Amino acid sequence: MKKRLLNKTKVQSEKAPPPPLKISYIIILLAYALITVMTPHFNAWDSNGPKFLSLSLLNLFTFIFLLSRKEFRSEPNVFWSFFLNKIGLAYTLFMVVILVSFTKAINIPEAILSFLKYFTVFCSAYILSILLRSDKRHFRMLVIVMALVLISDSITVFYNIFLYISKQLGSILDIQSVYSNKNILAAAIFVKIPFALWLATFEKGWLKKLGFITLFCAELAVFFMSTRAFYLGLIAIALVYGAYLLILNIRNGTIPWYKSLIPFFGTLALALLFYSFTQHYLFPKKIDTYNKSYIERISTIASGESGRLDNWKRSA
Repeated sequence: MKKRLLNKTKVQSEKAPPPPLKISYIIILLAYALITVMTPHFNAWDSNGPKFLSLSLLNLFTFIFLLSRKEFRSEPNVFWSFFLNKIGLAYTLFMVVILVSFTKAINIPEAILSFLKYFTVFCSAYILSILLRSDKRHFRMLVIVMALVLISDSITVFYNIFLYISKQLGSILDIQSVYSNKNILAAAIFVKIPFALWLATFEKGWLKKLGFITLFCAELAVFFMSTRAFYLGLIAIALVYGAYLLILNIRNGTIPWYKSLIPFFGTLALALLFYSFTQHYLFPKKIDTYNKSYIERISTIASGESGRLDNWKRSA
């Protein structure tokens, strides 16, 4: 009888719903997701300054908050788990490489400033890893929020492109949104693409559809921003993600390999076609460095951009 009651209690506990997510953790995650969007740029030429300052302050306050939580202090290795993980270890080694690169720095003050930016993001990744490991549902929520922010950023680009087409905006260069220039806006959109890829790859139903819609919007926004570095970035993502899909398909073998590539490359091709049509038929017919086709724009990397190429070579 006692054994039967224990089994019954065990079954009930297994069916019991998981505890609700803690409001404080949700607020912190939302703060990390929205801080770069919500921080004003204070009319700075480079809005990275105010945003990195606000991010570093958030890191400091969040780390103090985590240290005050009993559930984290009582759990062994919770603050060291990031460095025991392969990705965390690789990220840490990357930071060491950046430190070593000081020996080849051309401008020491600029090198220090760059390192502090990298370190701020590194600290954010470290703190987020602690929060996300505490409950995996946090990660899913964070991905959905970041996908919605990505759609919001993309819509901002589309609205400004409409203004450009209707000649209410002088140049694509003037598209800024909450950032201080178009390149930072393009970077903000580009770095969020993995969240859309995660939804499209691992979720089902409406969340999977949201992933592909977000992915299409982000790719189209990157094309409209006419940024050559992120044109190359889209090519890099296509190659790496395409290889990943092939490996995944070989392991699972549920559908023919080419069908696994169609959804992702379909959104990329559709975004490029939409951009090409808009640029060719709707953009103002005037001399504008950024009003060029995808091929024309990306081909200018090799012509008259020796400084940029030298920087890339030096970085490599």
